[in-house]
Amino acid sequence: MIIARALAAAAIAVGLAAWVVFLRMGLVLAHYDAKAHLVVARRIFDNITPGWQQIGAIWLPLPHLIHALPTQLDLFYRTGAFASLVSVACLGVTTYAGARLVLLMTGSRLAACVAAALLVLNPNILYIHVTPMTEPLLLAAVSLVVLWLYEWVPLNQDSVPVRLRLALVAATWTRYEAWPVLAAALAAALYAGWRLGAAPGVIARRAWRLGVWPAAAVGLFMVNSRITVGDWLVSDGFYVPDPTYEGELLRSVLAVWWGTHELGTRVTEVIACAAAGFLVIRALTRAAAAPLLVPAALVAYGVLPALAFHAGHPFRIRYMLPAAACSALFAGVAVGFLRREAAAVLAGESQVLVGTVASSIGFINAGRLRALATAGATRSKVLPELPTVAESGYPGFEAGVWYALSVPGATPKSIAERIRTEALKALRHADVQTALARQGLDPETSTPAELAARIKTETAMWASVIKDAGIRAE
Repeated sequence: MIIARALAAAAIAVGLAAWVVFLRMGLVLAHYDAKAHLVVARRIFDNITPGWQQIGAIWLPLPHLIHALPTQLDLFYRTGAFASLVSVACLGVTTYAGARLVLLMTGSRLAACVAAALLVLNPNILYIHVTPMTEPLLLAAVSLVVLWLYEWVPLNQDSVPVRLRLALVAATWTRYEAWPVLAAALAAALYAGWRLGAAPGVIARRAWRLGVWPAAAVGLFMVNSRITVGDWLVSDGFYVPDPTYEGELLRSVLAVWWGTHELGTRVTEVIACAAAGFLVIRALTRAAAAPLLVPAALVAYGVLPALAFHAGHPFRIRYMLPAAACSALFAGVAVGFLRREAAAVLAGESQVLVGTVASSIGFINAGRLRALATAGATRSKVLPELPTVAESGYPGFEAGVWYALSVPGATPKSIAERIRTEALKALRHADVQTALARQGLDPETSTPAELAARIKTETAMWASVIKDAGIRAE
């Protein structure tokens, strides 16, 4: 798909530019693990006792095997240049796989672009992709596994493509976060095959042919660990236990939730969770849609961090970077499916659409949708002739969508006030008001205190709705 390749090329270009910037700032090797990975890779050969035992038994070996020879050159060892360029290439691979996956699932180029933009333009994700850290290789390998599994399932064939086998091994040997994702993705692929008509015996055969590759990779690593340090798997002893989340499963899960939206945005995370839930429900209720369960397996990125915190591992926010990248993908999926539902309404396949004024105004003005009412407390200035739902016979109804400008809590008051002043000045500009109106957006202004009060009021209102309706996250 040309659009996926184009987005991958753009991602690599952005990554290279970011690498130059961070290199000049001296931040490429700022994280101690970035340097440590280079040390482990170099010591395989440059050591008093060189050999494969130097690979170690805590970190998985693939990143160090890739960098073992390049790090023998002082230029690459001291700057991390080769490892950083591998990470930038991984950004391109992850973008390609994510964009292609979204295109296959939704058929929407816009959705693919949204997913790619949320991934590449996230400063936290972008930064990690210019360093020798191992998360970029993890995201690239797992993204390819999920993409190729999603493409393989509908083919209804027993043979596993060589590229998929290699990707399974690569993902298994990159970071431990991949293990629960691979397990979930393989289980989802087998379930989808069964739903599409494969006999139980066929599913068992496919389970063997798929599972043998990551299982062999895990087994080989464990044998190396046993020979090297005397333990089959080293899961503790290399950190001081942190009592903050130890033994607290719910708090550990909430820590993963918090860390994910801190590395992205809360809105993206909420939309991504809704999209993932939608995929699971559709996959379980429609046989033809069963392959959608494969990409939904990416939510398992949050499993290992939650279990680690529960076991007493110190909190590390970067452990949620894969989940933040996953949120970008699912946000793109949400855009694609919403566009599909809107298109169904416009084509006459559906009779009713609940959407925002911003997303519907173009179709309303073109006569392709007939607006019935707006859900806000007052009439929209963009569509003043349209009554509200409350005016249409449902008093008290209000479910408006609004956006607010906010800054981090630690921002100095003077800077926050300057931003507010400039934003208000821009909103008063005639060209800005015209552009917003054209998009169906109705600008409002408020003081920080009024905004805080509105957030508090609506939080209480929706909390009551959730409680009364018995709504719960699943």
